[in-house]
Amino acid sequence: MKKSLIGALALVSALGYSQVLFETGFEAGEGYALGSISGQNGWSADSGTANVVDTTVADGTQSLQVPGTGWFWPNLGYNHSTATNKVLIVRWDMFIPSAGTPGSYGIDIYTDVVERVAAMRVNATGSVDYIHFAGGTTSTVVNTGAPVAYDTWNRFHMALDFQAGTWIGKVNGVQVGGDNTIRTGISTVIGDADIQGVAAGTGGGFFDNYKAEAAPVPEPATMIALGMGALGIAARRRRKA
Repeated sequence: MKKSLIGALALVSALGYSQVLFETGFEAGEGYALGSISGQNGWSADSGTANVVDTTVADGTQSLQVPGTGWFWPNLGYNHSTATNKVLIVRWDMFIPSAGTPGSYGIDIYTDVVERVAAMRVNATGSVDYIHFAGGTTSTVVNTGAPVAYDTWNRFHMALDFQAGTWIGKVNGVQVGGDNTIRTGISTVIGDADIQGVAAGTGGGFFDNYKAEAAPVPEPATMIALGMGALGIAARRRRKA
């Protein structure tokens, strides 16, 4: 029993912790004012305008609206080659109106010298597209065929495993498509995970609860489940003893 418990505790202690690189809900309490996001709390913009609004929100009272084409980002400065945590996870909530002509919106990840690493977006027909790099070098757009509902908030998730060289995407907790290849032969510093609008939609796209973090391999939830299972086994053995 004692060896089992020690082993379980060792597993839990070895889990490591996620490092939050950036997190926001675009709320007034975080220092966000209604209007252009550019210049607020370290956000930068390229080719377009995104606005903090209080009209359509997932949580709280504010969100970010991207009315047209553009890229918007905070600096992450995550060097996966030297970091202990080798998985970059980006999560966000997104709402795309169906009225008029829906646009294409998602997250586009770049290095510190503006080299695209990976991208996940909902295209203008309402399904999930990935941009990955076949063989680590050739930019390839893959349509997963996975539909995303309009006029409601959906939860998105990208997990880039730099140790394995692959990444996956999830919508509302379910993986869509297969494993994708991360671009190779580029800077190891991830500069930003851009909120992007690719094709302008009539009502724009709304983003909320944006979070980027560096996590251990595999993701913490999986390891915690394993650790708790080990502790459970130890506890059962203890009761039998």
